[in-house]
Amino acid sequence: MVLQGSAQILNAIRGFESRFPLYSLGLMLSHLPSVVVRVAVVMGLLSAPAGAPTDPKSAMKEVMDALAAGDAARLVAVMQIDSPEQRPLADAIAELLIAGRRLADAATEKFGPAAAGITHGPIAARDADGIDQARVEPDSSGRIDLYLPGQTLPVKFARGDDGSVRLSIAHYHGGQPDQIVRQAALLRLTASAMSEVTFEIGQDRYADAASLEAAVRQKLNMVLIRSLSGDPATKPATAPATQPSR
Repeated sequence: MVLQGSAQILNAIRGFESRFPLYSLGLMLSHLPSVVVRVAVVMGLLSAPAGAPTDPKSAMKEVMDALAAGDAARLVAVMQIDSPEQRPLADAIAELLIAGRRLADAATEKFGPAAAGITHGPIAARDADGIDQARVEPDSSGRIDLYLPGQTLPVKFARGDDGSVRLSIAHYHGGQPDQIVRQAALLRLTASAMSEVTFEIGQDRYADAASLEAAVRQKLNMVLIRSLSGDPATKPATAPATQPSR
């Protein structure tokens, strides 16, 4: 089961399933080496909370603003969280998206266009300019794919019963709630690896974009290896840390 769960996590990461939800480590890896509103809403019986985005482009702008501010709580607030059990996953996704944005910004500042292999993955500041021109593809289930200009993988949104549009995160656990804790741990490890590289960029550890890309690849591969090997850091607890006294 460890290998099965790891394979699902690996697929979620390598695809990151959208350019993000996530945004995507997977998209980054792929570039390294080279709604319909429900009847109640339509009838006006339900309405979105005040201030909540009701279209995907507005939701995308809120995501970009939260990323620019490095505000994890604001980012989580625009996510579609279907159950309390998904909250740790949402927190981990927010951590990862912010880490990816910071890495993209640091790499761009340091190496400019030469770092495109990295900056094309995480949602970068330049993507905000293309939101109004983004292609939107809804389906009858309430899911909405938003394609930013120049991107082939979508940002995934979902329309709730109240008409609000939020980032979809359900696909991150592959439809298996028992994988949430494990995937949240893996996403946090990934965010930590990305933050480490960002710190090292600031310390002038990399002479050029090529060495930076190599370092990113190595650190992310180590995260995957830890997952595939059953590292406790990516496994949910199966027993209390301490046993009750007898």
